[in-house]
Amino acid sequence: KVCGERRRLHNGLQELPGLKVYPSAANFLLFRVPEGTAGWVFDSLLQQNILIKNLDGQHDRLRDCLRVTVSIPDENDLFLEALSAANHRKSVAFRTSRCRLLDFRFCSASYTASNGITGKT
Repeated sequence: KVCGERRRLHNGLQELPGLKVYPSAANFLLFRVPEGTAGWVFDSLLQQNILIKNLDGQHDRLRDCLRVTVSIPDENDLFLEALSAANHRKSVAFRTSRCRLLDFRFCSASYTASNGITGKT
């Protein structure tokens, strides 16, 4: 049963954009999230009452890595759904914050140019 669930969980993680899942023969899976997002993903899952292991910072080779224990089908499904939702929220938040940053820079450049201020904005 564990082998089948591990394979199913591995396949589910591979379907999520931006994740790298490592092969495993154990009762857990190690996966890497996009650079700099491990803490955010971990916290987001924790807010949904899903606890996994955050290995980011434990060793240089584990940068941006998280580890999940293979569980029963229902719990694995909840984990994949929560991770997918967190992944979607992070992607939307990044696009939104980037737009705000670009808008701010545009407004800053417009303001400084219209007020005769020169230099890098």
